[in-house]
Amino acid sequence: MRLEVGNICFLLNLENTKIARELRTTRYADFLSRKDPDFTIEFCVQPKINLDEYPEIMIKSEEGIHYVFRWDFTAQIKVDQGRAKAILKYEAPSTADAVVRICYSLLSIKFGGFLLHAATVVKGKNGYIFTGKTESGKTTIARLSSNYKVLTDEISMIRKVNGHYRTFGTPFWGQGGQGRNENFKVRRILFLRKDNKNFVKMIKKKEALRAILGNLLFFATEWRLTNDVFVLSNEIVDSIPCYELHFLPTKDFWRCIENEVI
Repeated sequence: MRLEVGNICFLLNLENTKIARELRTTRYADFLSRKDPDFTIEFCVQPKINLDEYPEIMIKSEEGIHYVFRWDFTAQIKVDQGRAKAILKYEAPSTADAVVRICYSLLSIKFGGFLLHAATVVKGKNGYIFTGKTESGKTTIARLSSNYKVLTDEISMIRKVNGHYRTFGTPFWGQGGQGRNENFKVRRILFLRKDNKNFVKMIKKKEALRAILGNLLFFATEWRLTNDVFVLSNEIVDSIPCYELHFLPTKDFWRCIENEVI
């Protein structure tokens, strides 16, 4: 199965047909590709593997290889060689999807981009990125933006293409449903703050950089990749106006954006 997100194509070699069928027909259905792959992941299922010592995800980076451990899978990811191997403890599509997300989070940096915990909503021909941590309101924003095009409610990809930063929908959606396989120029980045009233305020670049770095889907400990992420994030906050969006769970927050941001 070939999966394409952000114009980056993965070949997923899944020996388990149950996992492959479910991912192909549900989560990845709109993101299948025929392009030559940029990266290959080999999957296998080994129920007897013992990963009990890793209740949470742990990643070690050594000499260009990223070793990933979690209670339900382990993986070796070689970004520069364009390949990874993953061992799954269970026949769980969600576990295979977790491996794919991590691999995309690493490989996207090589292509001048990253994955961000963010909902993306398109108004006109412009992408508005609403970013925040878990429970910050990303899915709420997506649900309240039904009048517009929602690319994703959970994880967005941002990449520089032909000199402009673009936001790409991903199949890594949350509770809001299927993501859209489309991309648009990034107009604004808004950091979510639940509040008792709706308002927006522009924030300084230093504050925006710190917030962007805190919301990245990024696990590697390798210095080179960490530095690349910092440089890219700094370029983005230099290029795109960033705001805090304080909001109530009503559609009225869009009026604030239209009056103050657009």
